[in-house]
Amino acid sequence: MLNGRHILFLVSTGLLSLAALPFSSHAQPQTLGEGHALPTNDNSSLNSLKKETEKPPPQETAQPTLDSPPSPLPLSASSLSTPLNREGVIANFGAGDEAPALVAPGILPPATLARPYASKAEDHPAKAEDPTDLWARLRSGLALSSLDHPSVAGEIERYASEQGYLNKVTVRARPFLYYVLQEVEKRGLPSELALLPVVESSYTPQAESPKGAAGIWQFIPATGRHFGLKQTFWYDGRRDIMASTQAALNYLERLNADFGGDWLLALAAYNAGEGTVQRAINRNREAGMATDFWSLDLPRETETYVPRLLAIAAIVAAPELFGVSLNRIPNQRYLAHVKLTSQINLDTAAKLAGMSRAEFSRLNSGYVRDATGPQGPHQLLLPVGKVATFKSKLAAQQARAAARPENAATPSPSALPPQAAQASQTPSAAPTSNPKGQRVYYTVRLGDSLTDISARYRVSVNELRAWNAALLALLKDKPPQAGTTLTLYLQSTLIAQNS
Repeated sequence: MLNGRHILFLVSTGLLSLAALPFSSHAQPQTLGEGHALPTNDNSSLNSLKKETEKPPPQETAQPTLDSPPSPLPLSASSLSTPLNREGVIANFGAGDEAPALVAPGILPPATLARPYASKAEDHPAKAEDPTDLWARLRSGLALSSLDHPSVAGEIERYASEQGYLNKVTVRARPFLYYVLQEVEKRGLPSELALLPVVESSYTPQAESPKGAAGIWQFIPATGRHFGLKQTFWYDGRRDIMASTQAALNYLERLNADFGGDWLLALAAYNAGEGTVQRAINRNREAGMATDFWSLDLPRETETYVPRLLAIAAIVAAPELFGVSLNRIPNQRYLAHVKLTSQINLDTAAKLAGMSRAEFSRLNSGYVRDATGPQGPHQLLLPVGKVATFKSKLAAQQARAAARPENAATPSPSALPPQAAQASQTPSAAPTSNPKGQRVYYTVRLGDSLTDISARYRVSVNELRAWNAALLALLKDKPPQAGTTLTLYLQSTLIAQNS
């Protein structure tokens, strides 16, 4: 346990910075959202500790030693808030749905941040990092400023008290962190940026805010389109792990350049918007005040967002110091790109890969319907170990399809959605004429009728019934319910208009 004597010893010997300490907060919590509270920092506890360190150190015959990692200071789980991302999304922090934010360079040098609590390396040699551990690789690239601010210490305390949340977020990040960190490193950016999705979405690709921000990087529709993220009836690039990561890093690089290389201000702008941060800078400049992040009057969400990322980075840098552990993530590629030549049903693709639909969809969250889009992108993300199986089974399925007679009444069951596949095998399924056009799938929404769907896609109700005769026979001609998948055959112009 890290008691008062240990703290005074560490401070007096220079081993630990005062600002790096996770001080307890005794102030009344400030409400962040309904049912959520964020503890505020009690500066009196910080000041009193500083006064204590000004006194001569106690005379002892033997110096205390740290035989075990310090335990985090107590913090009731009920006092934890649910952090807000830049679009106002409330993420359930206590249950494991979000986290922190980033700072500016210059408070501690990068070499110190990599091991932020050891100032006498010769007396306290660094533990050898495991090259097979992705966290060790991430630590080597930490380059932003450190913990020299009370609000960062408060956020460290929050996270250090929530081992359960840290366990959940590392599980969520595992499939994606290698790719994100690799792209950060390719651009020569601080590796803290690979932790930004922890703050934004807890690395949840399906995350969506009340204001419409989506994906692990929480792009709103307009910003996503501005940075090249395609959004159609079939596909949303904001949810695509690889596409959204490229767009987010492009955006962050531009913000960093716009704010003179100050990562703190760039990250604040990523959260609050460039205009908000620039106006705050202009107000301070006109008043003759400092224009660094800590001096600006910014929205409360942004003032919390930045320290949270620093806190996460500090815990990743030295989890043992705060009495927490991080689930190991192997330092090896998890995802592989598989290119396709045409549209594919996602249930079929998941089965070919030997995966549950839920896990398959998590990796391929960019596809928002039951199939990939007819106009693309024609690609999937799969675990590296599933690629060979998927390709082999897909090739076999395509060979079977090619061997079918050209006048086959319906596509092979394996190429159809589950309901249509089942219907096609029933005796009551009536054959239909060989349809023309490109086959696409439509998932019925609540309130849809066959008339509505036929009008939208400019086809007749009779055509719609003929294309789905087997399914409708199975439904005994009742209107298809929400969630039912219908098959349509459209000309390319109609597909483009409805994409």
